[in-house]
Amino acid sequence: MMIAAPSLESAQYRLAKHYINKLRQVDLVIKRNRDSSSHWFRTIELDWSQIKHWQAWTASRSSEDPQSAQLCLAFGTEGHEYVSIRQPTADRLVWYRQALSAAHQSDDHEKVRLLLYMEGTTAYQTGEFDEAQQYASRLLEIGRTSNDQMSRGYGWFITGNLHTHRTELDQAEAAFRKALNYFEQSQVEIMIGHAVQGIARINIFRGQYQEALVHAARYLSIIQAVGSEADYSLAYHTLSNIHTRLGNLVEAKEYALKAVDNSRRLGFVRMIHSNLLILGYAELGLNELDAAWEHFQETITAARKNSALFDLTAATYSLGDVRMRQNNIDEAFGYYQEALNLANESRIAAYQSLCSLVMAYIHAFQHEIEPARSLLRVGSEIALQTKSDILLAKALIPAVKLWQEIGKPEQAAVWAGLLVLRQEHAEPKLVETLCEQLSTQLGTDRYQEL
Repeated sequence: MMIAAPSLESAQYRLAKHYINKLRQVDLVIKRNRDSSSHWFRTIELDWSQIKHWQAWTASRSSEDPQSAQLCLAFGTEGHEYVSIRQPTADRLVWYRQALSAAHQSDDHEKVRLLLYMEGTTAYQTGEFDEAQQYASRLLEIGRTSNDQMSRGYGWFITGNLHTHRTELDQAEAAFRKALNYFEQSQVEIMIGHAVQGIARINIFRGQYQEALVHAARYLSIIQAVGSEADYSLAYHTLSNIHTRLGNLVEAKEYALKAVDNSRRLGFVRMIHSNLLILGYAELGLNELDAAWEHFQETITAARKNSALFDLTAATYSLGDVRMRQNNIDEAFGYYQEALNLANESRIAAYQSLCSLVMAYIHAFQHEIEPARSLLRVGSEIALQTKSDILLAKALIPAVKLWQEIGKPEQAAVWAGLLVLRQEHAEPKLVETLCEQLSTQLGTDRYQEL
């Protein structure tokens, strides 16, 4: 009886190490042979309940037992390929927090740096923006005090994501470019690729689609050289998004279908809803409204499960776009209002602007002048702050309609001229309809003169 407890504890340590080794083995196999990812993911899932059990066991003891702390740390860092793809972000964040606490106990500075990055990135993905900012600041401080280029790169990369969420485009691009510089100095190709993809996202927000395409192509080439199979999901996603904006809708749908297939086949929890969203965008552009509706609804379901607030907001807004195409204005307005509420709760500036502007247009269309003016003011101010050509073009649409509805067609025509110059960022049929109405009101010669 005297040795029973120690023997039990030794067996528990061995089991925890056994499942850590399984995670480590899966990571190595996936990195060496990307085509085998799906097989090995299915293999590790058979042991997933035991992996979770022993991770929780080590975490519960790590503050008092150094050996458990080391094992808890290993659960947070080994098997990253699998964990980052298959585990829900909220669960993954808990693991990283526990592992980071254990890493501090062991004074493992490289693991602390890695976990600060993984935790900051995951906190950002789950909408824990203040927490993500704390980790970014800690990484930048570590980089400054120890002249650690990777810490600086990680810190600026998280900072770039946070600025992107707030649609602070100049600050976001500056942060991603700083991250890119530090990653290039450190010669870490995969992080160079992620920083390049970040810059592509900023180009998309600004409506700089050709520049975005250059960065997206570079990102894909890096993934082909050093990335994992799961990294293709984001590469295809980015290319689809750009081609949708360029009007290359067939190509956009092809990339979106590749992205959806990749994320579903791998069970890539974080990317499934994002890829369904961009597939819906391509289908909306192709006027495949039933398919787009279905995929936006799927996006909402998956995004809610994964606390993906941006995609939840974007898909809700897009349901409104589908209903607008179907001339169901009342139902469309309801979805835009719901999306605006989500954007306000999550501080998503781009959708605060987009929702306000499209709702302003609907109010103006229904000759509800004061609410149209109020929402136009809100949406336009955000558009001006972000300096996004897309949002500025969107702001011109309700402005034209409002001038038209208050009986000042000449002013409307002046604003319509500005809109025509930016019509690649607006709904083509809507721009055409507004211009035709003004040409009829003013006469073709007067309209063209203005």
